[in-house]
This record gives sequence, structure tokens and C-alpha cells, in this order.
Amino acid sequence: MFGLLSENWSELSTAINTICAVLSILVAFGFFVRRQRTLKDLIYVEQERDDLRKRFARAEARLDKIDPRRFEEAVDAAYNAGKFDKAEQIAFAFAEEQSPAFGKAAEILAEQRLLQSENGDAQLAQEAQRFAEIGLAAQPGDVRLKEIKALSRQREKDIQAGDPIEVLNWDGMSDVELNRLSISLWKAGQLQLAEVAARRSVPLALLRTGKMSSNYAAAIAQHAYCLQDIDDFDSAEPLYREALEITRQTLGEGNASYATRLNNFAGLLQATGRTDEAKPLFHEALEVTR
Repeated sequence: MFGLLSENWSELSTAINTICAVLSILVAFGFFVRRQRTLKDLIYVEQERDDLRKRFARAEARLDKIDPRRFEEAVDAAYNAGKFDKAEQIAFAFAEEQSPAFGKAAEILAEQRLLQSENGDAQLAQEAQRFAEIGLAAQPGDVRLKEIKALSRQREKDIQAGDPIEVLNWDGMSDVELNRLSISLWKAGQLQLAEVAARRSVPLALLRTGKMSSNYAAAIAQHAYCLQDIDDFDSAEPLYREALEITRQTLGEGNASYATRLNNFAGLLQATGRTDEAKPLFHEALEVTR
């Protein structure tokens, strides 16, 4: 019996030792894996730190170019050392890096002045133009600055003509209402206000009915008529031509509106001394009407 027990214990002991050995191997492997993972983590953290150091270095280099105080110190140091070419390079780099910032700042200031000019102050509109021009000097190709400059110029003209926003309170008017208002103002002899009302009706008409429509043709024809009456013949002529062509395509050459636009265009040609061009148009308008 004892022999049997001894034999069984021996087998059990061997089994336990085998299990312990396996567990030791597993533990050791687990430690190795954890060690590997820890090393990977350390490598990753070090890479992050390296990237951060590089970003700081790039930021520091850019700051050297755009910081006015650092710029002055670097230029003075270059001049004092007799390195005039280097001073010039520093100046070029400073100007190049500063240009986008100047452009953006000028855009913000110009927009703000343009909004403030809604109270009818022409000087604010002039300031908006000046800021836009400063921005364009730094960023010549900036589309938004060009738009602001054009808007501020037009705003100044509107104010000098008697700003219709304050005078007429026409916010929310449709293109048709603005067109009718323009006609009423023209009949009342308020030609500048009639032109502005007509001009502002044009984009609304385009938005509502599209370019190839009698509605849009009527809007630009009224604008052309008003421009002619304030002696802006150069601006009026292409609008007359466009209105006439759209009317021909949409309503036809036998329509009364087509005859009216022929007659008005002929009147412009006559007013600019081109009587030979005007005569056949007058005759055609008369024939259509008859």
C-alpha cells in the first residue's frame, strides 16, 4: 500500500513540478510582453516629445520672422556686424510673413467701417476704402478685399446721392416693388434715388426668375433708363443691349415691350451723337408698335 502511495505521490509531484515550470514560463513570457509594451510606450512618448520639440522649433523660427521686437534686434545685430545682405534677407522674410496678417486685419477694419457707414457717414465709407487699399497692398490678389473696396466706393456714392435705405426705408422690398419705386422716383425727378432703386432691384430679379426672363429684362432696362438720365451713358448701353436681346428671345420681336426697348436704346444712341445708328432702331420700333 505504501509502495503504491509512494508511486502515486511521485507522479503527482512530477505533475506539480511540470505545472510550475509551465506557469513560470508563462509568467516570464508575460513579463517580457509587458516589458515590450512598456518599451513601445516609451518609444512612442519619446517620438511625441520629439515632434513637439520640432513644432516648438518651427514656431520659434516663425516668431523670429514676425515678432517686431525680434525683427528689430536681428536687423540691428546684422547692421552692427556689417552684414547688410543678411539684414535685407531678414527684412524680406519679415515682410513676407507679416503680409497675410496685415491683409486680414485690414479686411476686418474695412468691413467694420463699411457696416458703420450705414448711418450715412461718407467718411466711414472712405475709411473702409482706405483700409481695403492697405490690405490689398499687402495681399494684392485677395478677392474679399477687392469686393469690400468696390462696395465701400459704391456706398460713398450712395450716401452722397442721398442714401435710399434711410430715406425710403425699403428693407424687405421685392424686385418688382423696387422697380415700381424707381419709376415713381424718376417721375418725381429724384433721378439719383431712382437709379439706386433700379440697381438694387436687378440682383433680386435675377435671383427670383433667372437671367432669361422678361422680369429680369425689365429690371435691367429700368436701370439703363435711369443711368442714361444721370448721364452715365457708358454704363447704360450694355444694359440696354442685354435687355433688348433677352426680350427678343423671351417675348419675341413683335411684342410691345420689345418696341419700347428698341425706342429707348435708340434714344441713348441719339443722345451720344450716333444718329445714323439710332434711325433704323426708331423705325423698327415704330413698325412693331404699328
